Amino acid sequence: MLEDGDAPPISARQNGRSEQVNLLLTPEEKVVLEARSRAKGFRGISDYIRVSVLAEKM
Repeated sequence: MLEDGDAPPISARQNGRSEQVNLLLTPEEKVVLEARSRAKGFRGISDYIRVSVLAEKM
């Protein structure tokens, strides 16, 4: 990811993203996701979640 020198994700506008997913979290879960995303160089949790989940091998 970003700490490994990877490029940040392309913006939604440039990538043609048009779909939205809403996720309910506890306040504690949100704090954890925000901290992890910042630690890996992301500005927010959306890109962190997207990159983390989509990079995962099934």
